[in-house]
Amino acid sequence: MSTRHLSDLVSDQIYDGRFFDPTTKAAIVAIQELTKTASGEVTIGAYKGNLFFLKLTGVKATLYNEADSSMEASDGLNPVSSQGYAEVQSVEARSLAAAGQISMHPTGKREGDEASGSPSKRPRK
Repeated sequence: MSTRHLSDLVSDQIYDGRFFDPTTKAAIVAIQELTKTASGEVTIGAYKGNLFFLKLTGVKATLYNEADSSMEASDGLNPVSSQGYAEVQSVEARSLAAAGQISMHPTGKREGDEASGSPSKRPRK
């Protein structure tokens, strides 16, 4: 769910007088988690009572990479990559990691995965 959907949910809940409802609280916590790496300066314009976006600057954790906006110019994506779903997805994962929005375990495994690859020591039912 995007922050836009969560924002709409929170505004509807507040309008209905349900600020302290568990749904509202959960949506606010989700918005805070999704936007914790958000930074930068937004420039907006105003015209006849409406606000509109002009530009965004100073974003440290940006996912935008000009080279990746073109298949021909991309370092991590090339036309052959479109044949492999996993390779295409890795470009996004590397961008998220480079922006500091996700972290990878030094072995390449996700945090929480067992490094040894041995079976889990969970009790059986």
